Amino acid sequence: MTSRPIADRLTRRLLLIALLALALRVMLVFSGGQFYWPDETRYGQAVEMLEELSHFQIGQAALRLSGGDHPLFKVFALIPAFLQKHFGQSPRIPGVYFAVYSAASILLIGLIARRLGSPPGEALLASVLLAASSSFFYFSRHVVPYDVAMMLGLAALYVGARPGDRLTTSAWCGVLAGCAFLTYAGYWTLSAVAVLVHVVRAGSVPQAMRRGVVAGAGLGAPAAVALAVTLPLGGNLAGNLAGFSHQVTQGDFAEGWRLPWEYLWHAEHGLLVVWAIGTVCGLVLIRRISTTAKAALLGGATVYGALAFTSTILHKFVVYGRLSRQIVPFLCLATAGALWSLGERVSIRFRVAFIGVVVALVAGQAAFNMREVFRVTFPRDFLREALSDPRVTSPDVLFPINVEHIYPSPVTVRLPDEFLVLRRAPHPLQFRPYQYEGYTPAERAVLRSRDINMTMLLVPDR
Repeated sequence: MTSRPIADRLTRRLLLIALLALALRVMLVFSGGQFYWPDETRYGQAVEMLEELSHFQIGQAALRLSGGDHPLFKVFALIPAFLQKHFGQSPRIPGVYFAVYSAASILLIGLIARRLGSPPGEALLASVLLAASSSFFYFSRHVVPYDVAMMLGLAALYVGARPGDRLTTSAWCGVLAGCAFLTYAGYWTLSAVAVLVHVVRAGSVPQAMRRGVVAGAGLGAPAAVALAVTLPLGGNLAGNLAGFSHQVTQGDFAEGWRLPWEYLWHAEHGLLVVWAIGTVCGLVLIRRISTTAKAALLGGATVYGALAFTSTILHKFVVYGRLSRQIVPFLCLATAGALWSLGERVSIRFRVAFIGVVVALVAGQAAFNMREVFRVTFPRDFLREALSDPRVTSPDVLFPINVEHIYPSPVTVRLPDEFLVLRRAPHPLQFRPYQYEGYTPAERAVLRSRDINMTMLLVPDR
């Protein structure tokens, strides 16, 4: 059998996994949650940018590319902003749009594994592991730049894994990595790893140097273009990026070395155990695992080391849950490589049974994790349900408690003299992974010790 039919069959299977993942994400978007996080307000800049473009205010729109708060995200967000303008203002439109990028990463991870030299079964397993990840699932309901930047970073890794020594490959690897950084600056470590893996896979030192120079130039090209466009208009991209980086201080610098694992435990539970076992096996079998798994171990260690060093040691950036997600693709690749290598040491019958048991365990844990994600209720939806209660004659008779985004800790509320509990629901922050987005250990302890349930009281109308 030629490699072409095998490749086509693998691509179809990877695409099927990605489409199933997208269907789940669309269902999640329709369950609500858009515009809960303050970061989601940045989508409004794309709406304003579209309005400026529609009135031919080109210079004013271009100046938005000089902002330090993820400037390229506004460009990607123009598409859902356009769709909202012409087809309705439903927040589900941008929600579904950005969910596509999340599903695309699941397709890419399998293609990356295959291009790095993994057999089809290992590539398929890597895609399944990423599709099962809760940390790659629950953010897809929110209108944020994380999944777009993640897809661009993985696309850079995929392009950089192309065999041969074409300078255009190095250039495009760098350009995509640079776009990932400008889309969400927090994923600079993923961008760096994409270029690093491309360079270290060179066949010789001179080749590695050429790759490094060309990819480095490509990495800076998107920022250079944005700078060239906005500088004559009074923009200051470099200064704004530097200023914005100094604002990444919510949380605790000291816990940067442990937060990724604490966060991933609460997000993934048993799946993190599978990744840990797979990674350890990969280190033990380092000489026998695929090139993909070796590159994944390098990438994962680099991302984690950069996060820990810049937070715990340098006190430069606080580590958040959304930053810790950068480790997940590499854990999936390393685990898939280690498990496949173990399976190759036994007969085909045992290999099928072994991989089948692993996939079943992973699927069971994923189903449990995703069930928890679907159960999260958000303030906007909670308030709408309360207002639809027939006992509510006017919004003035409602007394909300914790029906908002809580930061840094809940406020003390003085209850009215007379009231009836109309509705209660868990606050989104009772979903533990959300507590790793800028909260200190002390603030997380308060969230876990206090009653932060969303509560709507009905006060008698006098």
